Amino acid sequence: MKNESSASPPTHNCVVYLRTGVNDDPWETFERIEAQRSACLSLARERGLSVVRVFKDVDASGSWRNRPGLDALRSFIANHDDVRVVVVSELTRLARGLRDWMELMAALRARGVELAHPHDEGSSEPSDAMMKSLIKALSSFSKASPGKGKPRGSSRRRAA
Repeated sequence: MKNESSASPPTHNCVVYLRTGVNDDPWETFERIEAQRSACLSLARERGLSVVRVFKDVDASGSWRNRPGLDALRSFIANHDDVRVVVVSELTRLARGLRDWMELMAALRARGVELAHPHDEGSSEPSDAMMKSLIKALSSFSKASPGKGKPRGSSRRRAA
């Protein structure tokens, strides 16, 4: 017999991404990954999300463009239209560089995928606040820029 609970059934599928920076201490790395996993799975439960896969990169800098776990996450999302949310423990787990961050966010948005993390609302993490401010500023700028969404040189190619 199933255990009936008051929690509503999951509304969307999500994936989780975990990353630890370069670290010499294997136990500390394990603890960090487990803390991230716990925070992400708790958030998914709270929001009624069904976790379909967990991706991770261990001993990987957020400034590295190519990370096996992140590359696998991108590929998975590209091939699974049912994934609607990526859950991370904090924004800097995904990227540190602004260019990498913007490219990743554009790819997620193009697939209709949202980003969720425990500090979505009222984060006390300085890195989260900075990323949110940058994202808002860049989003406002791109919305106000003429020719938004057009590839560079597209008007020149048509005229030729």
